[in-house]
Amino acid sequence: MSKRHLFDSPDGLVNKALRGIISYNPSLALDEANRVVFDTKFDKSKVSVISGGGSGHEPAWSGYVGTNLLSASVAGDIFASPSTRQILSAIEQVPSDKGTILVITNYTGDCLHFGLANEKARARGHDCRMIICGDDVSVGKRGSLVGRRGLAGQLGVLKVMGGAAGTSGSLDEVYDLGVAFSQQIVSIAASLDHCHVPGRTEHGALLADEVEIGTGPHNEPGYQKLSPPPSPEELVRKVLTYCLDESDPERGYVHFAPGDETFLLVSNFGGMSHLEMGALVDELLDQLAVEWCMEPVRVFAGFLETSLNAPAFSVSVINVSAAARNCSYSVEQIRGFADAHTGTYWESMTGLQSQRRKRGEQIMGALVDELLDQLAAEWRMEPVRVFAGFLETSLNAPAFSVSVINVSAAARNCSYSVEQIRGFTDAHTGTYWESMTGLQSQRRKRGEQIVTAPSQADEEEKSRRAAALDEAQDVKVEPTRLEAMLRTACEALVASEPDLTRWDTVMGDGDCGETVKTVAVSLLAALDAGVARYGSVGRVLAELEDIVESKIGGTLGGVLGIFFVSLRVAMQRDAAIARTLGQEALWAGALTTALQNLRRYTPAKVGDRTIMDALIPFAEGMAVGGFTAGVEGAVGGAESTKGMKPRLGRATYVGVGSGDEGREIPPDPGAWAARVTVEGLLAGMA
Repeated sequence: MSKRHLFDSPDGLVNKALRGIISYNPSLALDEANRVVFDTKFDKSKVSVISGGGSGHEPAWSGYVGTNLLSASVAGDIFASPSTRQILSAIEQVPSDKGTILVITNYTGDCLHFGLANEKARARGHDCRMIICGDDVSVGKRGSLVGRRGLAGQLGVLKVMGGAAGTSGSLDEVYDLGVAFSQQIVSIAASLDHCHVPGRTEHGALLADEVEIGTGPHNEPGYQKLSPPPSPEELVRKVLTYCLDESDPERGYVHFAPGDETFLLVSNFGGMSHLEMGALVDELLDQLAVEWCMEPVRVFAGFLETSLNAPAFSVSVINVSAAARNCSYSVEQIRGFADAHTGTYWESMTGLQSQRRKRGEQIMGALVDELLDQLAAEWRMEPVRVFAGFLETSLNAPAFSVSVINVSAAARNCSYSVEQIRGFTDAHTGTYWESMTGLQSQRRKRGEQIVTAPSQADEEEKSRRAAALDEAQDVKVEPTRLEAMLRTACEALVASEPDLTRWDTVMGDGDCGETVKTVAVSLLAALDAGVARYGSVGRVLAELEDIVESKIGGTLGGVLGIFFVSLRVAMQRDAAIARTLGQEALWAGALTTALQNLRRYTPAKVGDRTIMDALIPFAEGMAVGGFTAGVEGAVGGAESTKGMKPRLGRATYVGVGSGDEGREIPPDPGAWAARVTVEGLLAGMA
């Protein structure tokens, strides 16, 4: 695994990458505060299709915003889902008279945040629906509590839905197509090693003589490790068998009848060379024809959905005929939706497949942004065209080249004008070149593509919270005591970050420690600004809501967002209890109410190895014996997760029984963070 990065720190990297990505498609704009990329030419008379997720999977999803594909995308931190507020901003940027469909992959954080945004959007008058895509067959049917994990098959869903929306399909028609298509996909990934996340020191890695099948796109360990590595032919055979063997009781998800038309999607996770990807596609097509009597009518291969720089790939086979049997569109129409031109990164995977005959890249957005910034600031130069991507490679070398061309000088030395030369570069080719171009004949100044004004959702939310801080419904604590409690807890959380990151790397995607640290550091900054000076618990909870909704994505962000909102509302509603029965009684009741609301969005309970293993015992202890008893319950609950096998969240997908039987299972990082928090609050009371 390569640990070298051009940008070693994740700080500001996502925003910088998005600024670079939109620079070579002038029809796009960026709501930078909410990390929303949207199509400024979106036709509101058509259904809007929105997707997104954690960063690090580029070109998914910002690279697919354009005609006949996504209306908008929203990006979270690296490998962490975007927040509810961000998603609401995306919905507002591309309002539709027909309605909006959110299409996401099946991860707990995405389901929580997009689900909440869907509910809030509907409450504000948007006709909004949501489709959750899960296509990974490495997750057997016994994992039905969480369902199949989402891989690159979702991109096929987005493409046909975008094509259908582009032909003015109704909300019902486009939605039904998306559901039908998503249910006919089988996918699996295989990896030579894990990726390296900028700024992180804790990483699992495969041995030099190992290959892993069933790898997740966030560094989750796979279903099975193979050592010594099989030959490429045998690895492909295993991958296709997992996908297509209908006799497998755990993985026979899709039935393929003789004559059914299929699509094949092959996604490079970021670290495979184009040379090897071509050979991989060839082997897949050979084995599909010879061993499975299957010849896909469309083949899409390339950097569909990556995992930073992982030397890995995923394979998806889609039964298009079965999807057509379950929606209002024919096979021919669905093929047409897949062929529709988008002016996005999708073109790098397509060519001219509407003329298909029988057989007989990850975007460097942050680098482009820095280059354009320096060209403008230091050289007074703003290129009229920007082409960035895998123009000419050197296998998988982590390197890049930069070329600046004086078009005016070239025109002065030939018979063509500058305008004509620009036209030559804009001409459509139906080749990989389209992945670097966008619609640059309509190129705008960089500043015109970035939206800086706060969204309507942000302003409405601030007004709502300000109005909610009614003194009669607030709970007050002696200011110095409140600040001491909060500072002690925050400092303890910051100190716990390395352990939380290490444990989450073993059993998840490694972002828990950074998420917790972000909340703690942000609250410390708010304390420095005086948020606790009046001893208002309501103000502190409102500040926590704002921190979580604006800065924290991922599963933990979704859980905390619901929890803090519910806690504040319950506390304000029942504030009178504090004056009659005392503050501990108020908090016990508010905690119980908050957990009840949380259960509407997650089935997690004690024993599932989640943050609920600490929160539920904390609330139960508070109800029986006050705050000290609650802390004891949280400590015991967090300790109980040591050695516990997960039943919810990304950790569920970690392979067991694949050579890792002796691995020590650390405590759940979310539950441990809850323990550290309440212990810190208790210590701060002293």
